[in-house]
Amino acid sequence: MAEPTAPTVKRESIRRQVLAVLGLGALLALLLAGAIAQRHGMFARTAEVYFLADSAAGIAPGISVRLSGFRIGSVTNVVLQPDLKVKVTMKIEEARSAALRRDAHAEWFKEQLQAAVIDLQPGSATEPLSRSDPRVTHSRRRTLTEVANDLRSRLAPILDDVKQLSGSAASRKDDIAAILANANTASQELAGTAQELRALSGNAKARVATLGGQAQGALGQVQGALGQMQGALTQVNQTLLRV
Repeated sequence: MAEPTAPTVKRESIRRQVLAVLGLGALLALLLAGAIAQRHGMFARTAEVYFLADSAAGIAPGISVRLSGFRIGSVTNVVLQPDLKVKVTMKIEEARSAALRRDAHAEWFKEQLQAAVIDLQPGSATEPLSRSDPRVTHSRRRTLTEVANDLRSRLAPILDDVKQLSGSAASRKDDIAAILANANTASQELAGTAQELRALSGNAKARVATLGGQAQGALGQVQGALGQMQGALTQVNQTLLRV
């Protein structure tokens, strides 16, 4: 019997190496598929909950369902109902579903550059979520863009009013300056008159001894006029401070 030639032995060795590499690749693929399935809870016991939405916009099978920030399941089905409501079914871990109460709530949201997420809030009611009809309430959280647009729409009328007030103040700037100038002039004139009255009062006091009772009357009149003038000066100064 003839012995195998060297090329035949070499080809057999290469074939075995290729088969070994293919087998190892298949094994790695199975392990990867198992890890992915395990991560998505395919081997874990699950429970279904659902909610009814007005629209399925932005909701599709595969969206993650989270509880307290941890992924516990995903959306498995989105079906349009006869009353045009949309039934969104979620499959979550059975152990986590026990924490849901009768007032459990699902909140759908999607931030910029991020995948959509449904956040389950377990609720605080004493009764657990019904097993026969595990329906939760639903709402949609506004995105940052929507909040910013809403804030801008609310601030726009206020900014318009501020611009109008600023324009009115600018147009009346000259009038206000004229009023202040006139008030300042009047204040200076009143101050000068008060100084003259003080001088007259001083002269009157110096002549009290020689003028007698008549001088006393004149001095009283001067002092009264001085008091009135000082009161007027005080009022003008207060007006200037308010302006």
